[in-house]
Amino acid sequence: MIASLSGIITEHYAPYVVIEAGGVGYEVQVTAQDQTALTASLGAGTAKLYTHQIVREDGQWLFGFLQRENRDLFRLLIKINGLGPKIAMQIIAAFSVSDLADCVQKEDVRRLSGVPGVSARLAEKLMVEFKSKVLPKLNITASDIASGRATTGVNQVDEAISALTQLGYKSNQAIKLVAKIPDYQQLSCEELIREALKAAASS
Repeated sequence: MIASLSGIITEHYAPYVVIEAGGVGYEVQVTAQDQTALTASLGAGTAKLYTHQIVREDGQWLFGFLQRENRDLFRLLIKINGLGPKIAMQIIAAFSVSDLADCVQKEDVRRLSGVPGVSARLAEKLMVEFKSKVLPKLNITASDIASGRATTGVNQVDEAISALTQLGYKSNQAIKLVAKIPDYQQLSCEELIREALKAAASS
């Protein structure tokens, strides 16, 4: 099992990036948000992806994430019967962990079925299995969700800074880039990364 890859992003073509590590180019499927962040560093600096490898008779696939928490959520989602890796990636692209937990707790089938590939029937099934199989492993309770504490222990600012350092920025640079973003504490991790990269490109 390939748990992570550190190397240079040499190519990108949605939904894949190619990361060269140890002289080998690995084709890795990523979310749209992570691809935006990774392509900004194309050919420059070392990027790190937390990966999950799937091996079947008809092929092998690597799925990569800038945040370990998203990789761990992906692993939990694909254990749900009827939910494959493609849909799991769409869910992770559409929801943060806390938003997904809130959606499930409120049984908001309409919102979840708005994810490409998720029918109303699958959304209902996902609600039930997510509550029994995923939430307990994320240590998220109903009170956590109600109070806005439904996280995996790392907030979006920390995640964004971590992602930026994995893209080659020094820790102090990443902190300064995020801190300059207006209302940065109100933005999602993906929004913070995007805004920080815009700021870095214009400076």
